Amino acid sequence: MPSRRERIVVDEGRVKHVPVLVVLEVMWGSPRREAPDFFWINTVCNKSGRLLRRLVGTRYVYVTNACRECVPSASHRGTRDAVRLERNLRGVSSDLLLICGKVAQATYEETDWDPPASTKAYYMKHPASRNWTNEEIEETAAQLQKDLDDVCQRFEPSGRET
Repeated sequence: MPSRRERIVVDEGRVKHVPVLVVLEVMWGSPRREAPDFFWINTVCNKSGRLLRRLVGTRYVYVTNACRECVPSASHRGTRDAVRLERNLRGVSSDLLLICGKVAQATYEETDWDPPASTKAYYMKHPASRNWTNEEIEETAAQLQKDLDDVCQRFEPSGRET
């Protein structure tokens, strides 16, 4: 059985709990008109995914976007959708919630949702931002991984809180 750090809880075909949930701005480069409510970010080929994997130390990073539509390129912007974001956040629990970038943070602020006490939430710059320094990455990774380990240690293998 995978550790809680890598454990995904699925009920009736829907993901109910993930170790790490990330709010990003917008999906781009997809032929779809609308982004899915959630998706697994590629932590090998995607720039944001690679940095998120370094930061949280897990290959399972579940993402939702602050904007509903898909845009043609990274230089395009979507329309913030706080109602959709709030619905998505209410639908999946996580141990860590990372709200990344100014658009995602502003959209999150428009919601009426607060994470449960068991979830550690962070505002951070977008993982694709070009101004991350190696020192910032190391410091942020150490803090996030420590917090994820702390949360995971509170649970026994059955998933129940100890």
